[in-house]
Amino acid sequence: MTVGSRHYWDKASHPADVVEKLRADLLERFGAARLEETAWPTYTNRLLAARWLAYERVRVAAKLTRRVGAVRIAVDFGSGLGVGLPYLAARAEHVYAVESDAEITSFVVSRLDLPNVTVVSDASELDGPVDLLWALDVFEHVPELAALTARLAKQTAAGGVWIVSGPTENLLYRAMRRVARTSGEGHVRGIDRVFEIVSASLGLVTSQRLPLDLPLWASLFDVGLFERRR
Repeated sequence: MTVGSRHYWDKASHPADVVEKLRADLLERFGAARLEETAWPTYTNRLLAARWLAYERVRVAAKLTRRVGAVRIAVDFGSGLGVGLPYLAARAEHVYAVESDAEITSFVVSRLDLPNVTVVSDASELDGPVDLLWALDVFEHVPELAALTARLAKQTAAGGVWIVSGPTENLLYRAMRRVARTSGEGHVRGIDRVFEIVSASLGLVTSQRLPLDLPLWASLFDVGLFERRR
């Protein structure tokens, strides 16, 4: 069952279609335990609301990306299953998928036949100034985030854009995490702190809260668009 509107996907595959197309092969090749680190439990959750919210983050990222001009180099940082890679591959001349467990992402890229996507295990392998960077639900995991974002900002072109999302880690989010049976293991900060750290290097242009535009204490995720100052 496909979750979410197709309005933002152009000719690229819908993110839910990516998961459904490769579900059996991913489980057979990598196993559920290893896939846990790729947000697999949310993309395949038994609860429709949990699955919808997982894919809604990607849809909002795509919507915000429509505000960006021409993109030569795009980066999907913490790519995991790479559910947004078909969209980014259609949007940019070249895409780098940065993922520490690069084997899983490489498998997805190969099966989806995305010739302009290069999978790397570290951001130091990026080549050329970055015009667009997606970091969807990844920066909350990074212990030394300030150092990482400062380094990535230096690799970002003037006027380059980042799309950053993450969980609020508020009481409502923790309750919903128990309902959805996801662990949240490895989260070291909420999205409010992530935005503060990213704002030291780039300026926040706009943001959207999910599932509704409510105060931080009543929302589950934030998605923000940041721009590197010219």
